Amino acid sequence: MEKHQRPLSPFMLGSGYKFQQTSVMSFLHRLTGIASLVVVLVICAWIIAIPFNLNLAIGIQSLLTHYAFFPLLAIGVASTVYHFCNGIRHLFWDAGIGISNEEAQKSGRWVIIASVIVTIAILGVGICA
Repeated sequence: MEKHQRPLSPFMLGSGYKFQQTSVMSFLHRLTGIASLVVVLVICAWIIAIPFNLNLAIGIQSLLTHYAFFPLLAIGVASTVYHFCNGIRHLFWDAGIGISNEEAQKSGRWVIIASVIVTIAILGVGICA
């Protein structure tokens, strides 16, 4: 009896693994979850600093509103929006909706499109305000 040389896990990288849209989006969902946590921690640090050290709170606020910080702010907003949109997609999957390969590809494209549109809208409102 001949043993087959298969990967031990479907998540292993190497010659036997081919990147797919759903796997890349799954990885991005995890990564954006971590990035969103960092955003929330920074906002919490700012809010907590207000009653305890007003100078620190003002310093954090001036850092967060400085134009040089805008690229990081945009990445944080895009990360949170993507994580939210993809989370809604996962809720549908949990309900058994849209789990075929074709539907997963289509919903993945919609998640990307919605994330870009909502991110631009949020940043546009923020810049104009």
